[in-house]
Amino acid sequence: MNVGKTIGNLLTKVCMSKYCSALRSNDLDSQRDATNFRQLLQREWNDRVNRIAIKWSQRLNRMKVAAIPLTEDFQSFREYLMNNIEQLSDRLKKCCAAHDWVQLAKFVMSRLILFNKRRRAEVRELKVSEYLARPNWKQDESGEMALALSPVDRLLAER
Repeated sequence: MNVGKTIGNLLTKVCMSKYCSALRSNDLDSQRDATNFRQLLQREWNDRVNRIAIKWSQRLNRMKVAAIPLTEDFQSFREYLMNNIEQLSDRLKKCCAAHDWVQLAKFVMSRLILFNKRRRAEVRELKVSEYLARPNWKQDESGEMALALSPVDRLLAER
């Protein structure tokens, strides 16, 4: 949650409260002060305070060390996904249910994200037609693609 935005909302509510109190007591100077401060807050809060707070927060987030999950965790998560994908596929072969289709789509997308963890946005936007129309790298006569891959990537590409 954005702390700067929360403080800005709180200050706006305080201005409204002061304005209402001044309105009840018929104090025109306090009404004008509350209105002026609210307008000042609306016009300058994002530029002078909130933007600086957001930059500071983003800098702190970039400085955090990202903990990489253990390989065993990835493997157990992959097994969980694959088991659920198989179960839902079998269930859908027997009886088509919308809920099962949705669950299967979520598990398949999770599996793709896990496999392609560096480019999550690409997986989310990948269309079935694009996936089916992808080039078949195994039929590449020159073998140029296979030569460009590391041995581990080559092994993964064969799967």
